[in-house]
Amino acid sequence: MTRPKLLPAVLATATLVQIFILTGCGQGLTGQATGESAGEIEGLKREISSISEGLTELTDQIEQIEEAINVLDVSVSELSSSLANMSEKPPHLRLEETSALTSHQDHGMSKNPSIPTTPPGSAGLPASLTVAVDSGQEWGGWGNGTYTRCTGVPCGALDVSTWNGEAIYVKPSGVTSDPTHDWYWAYIDKFRPSGYFEVWTIAYVAPRFDASDPDCARDDGWCWNVHGYCVGGCSDPWGDWGDLTVTANY
Repeated sequence: MTRPKLLPAVLATATLVQIFILTGCGQGLTGQATGESAGEIEGLKREISSISEGLTELTDQIEQIEEAINVLDVSVSELSSSLANMSEKPPHLRLEETSALTSHQDHGMSKNPSIPTTPPGSAGLPASLTVAVDSGQEWGGWGNGTYTRCTGVPCGALDVSTWNGEAIYVKPSGVTSDPTHDWYWAYIDKFRPSGYFEVWTIAYVAPRFDASDPDCARDDGWCWNVHGYCVGGCSDPWGDWGDLTVTANY
C-alpha cells in the first residue's frame, strides 16, 4: 500500500514560512534605510537562523519516520506470507475425549483402497511392540501390553495387514470380551501416508479412511480417533511418545 509522503508537505510549509520571514526581513532592511536600529535587524536574522535549523531537524525526523513505516510495511508483508505458508500443511492433530469414540461404530472393515497388502521390507521390522503407558495416564489398563505385527489377514478387525504403507500392530484391547465388537482390538498404526507429517497413533478403534465424513475430510480422509500419538521425529513407531514408551521386539 502506498502511503502519502509527509516530507513534500513539510517542505512546502517551510518554504512559505521562509518567504514570510524574508518579507519581514525586507521590511527590517527598509526600516534600516529609514533609520531603524541595526540591533533589531540582527535579532531578526538570529530568529531566521533558529527557525531554519528547527525546520532542518524536523525534516530529518520526518524522513526517519517514513523509513520506519516502510520497514514496518515489509515486516507485515513477510509475516503474512509466513503465516500463509504455515497453514498449508501440517496435519490436523486434535486429541478427542475418549467418550467421543462412541460416536464411531462399524469402523473395522473400512480401508484406503490404495494401501498395499504386503509391508515393504517387512523382514527388517520388529515382530512386536511392547507398550508401557505412563502411570499418570488413565488408559494404561488397555494400552499396556504387546502388540503383534500383522503378517496376513484378518489383522484385528481389518482385512488388510498394513495401513498407509506401514505395518499394523494389534492386540486384544481388553475393553470388551466380545470378539465381534469394534473395540475388541487395539492398534498401533501410521495415521497418514508418506508425504504428510509423520504421525503414529494408538487406539482401540480400527484405523479408518472415509473422505465423505466431514470430520475425516479435515485430515484428507483419514479419521482421527486415537488415545495417544507420536508426532515429529516418528518415522518408526518405537521410542518415547511422551506419555508412553514403545519398545521394538525382534
